[in-house]
Amino acid sequence: MINYYQTEFQKQNVLVLPYELFQRDKMVFFDKLSQFLNIEIKIDPEKFRKQYNLKSNHYINYHFRFLNNYINSSSSLNGANGLRFHKSKKFSKKLKRFLSYFGSDMKDKAIQAKLMKVVQEWSKEKFIESNKISSELIGEDLTNYGYE
Repeated sequence: MINYYQTEFQKQNVLVLPYELFQRDKMVFFDKLSQFLNIEIKIDPEKFRKQYNLKSNHYINYHFRFLNNYINSSSSLNGANGLRFHKSKKFSKKLKRFLSYFGSDMKDKAIQAKLMKVVQEWSKEKFIESNKISSELIGEDLTNYGYE
């Protein structure tokens, strides 16, 4: 994909930055972006310090994902009675919050570990060659960001 864009738009017109760089050092990420675009990008580092979903319980989210049909709006629910939908949404949110309160951290960590293991097994050695090619194309050693 990188090669296609570099061929289509010329290499000097394509910038690829690893997401892990953004996670690791947002200021360096935006400095590189700023240099590439040849514009000044003003960033308030304080805005990046805020963390979201700190209390999210992955165990509850995984096992009760069917509640998403009631919590999130969907075009398939357009014909639903507004009052019934509102009550369902409110009830589903309260139920998830209640279950999260009683959901143990041990189960939460176990489900995170299980999901991580599945992802790691699936991707094991799958992208080694393409990561090497990507590193060469973008001029950045992706092993510095945890890629093999």
